Amino acid sequence: MLQPGGTVVHLSTAYGVVKNVLAHVAEAHSGHVVEVPVEFRGHSSFPCGAGGVPLEQAVARAIDDAQASGSEVRGWWPLGWVTAKRTARLGL
Repeated sequence: MLQPGGTVVHLSTAYGVVKNVLAHVAEAHSGHVVEVPVEFRGHSSFPCGAGGVPLEQAVARAIDDAQASGSEVRGWWPLGWVTAKRTARLGL
């Protein structure tokens, strides 16, 4: 679960109900929610972060920024809750 003052990171493509739950959890624990924008730039391209940045880099930047502020980071990916350390092992 989220530690007090922690940060939850999710992709902008998350379902609305997931975003609502994460916002509720963050509020209950005096935490923060960071949404990583996902862009789709064409039929033959992979999803990317804002401005065409590779999605993996956009997620890594969001995690790094939150950790730099001293926040514990949790993420919500299709795989479920993962810690920042597990995320690094998954290559995200």
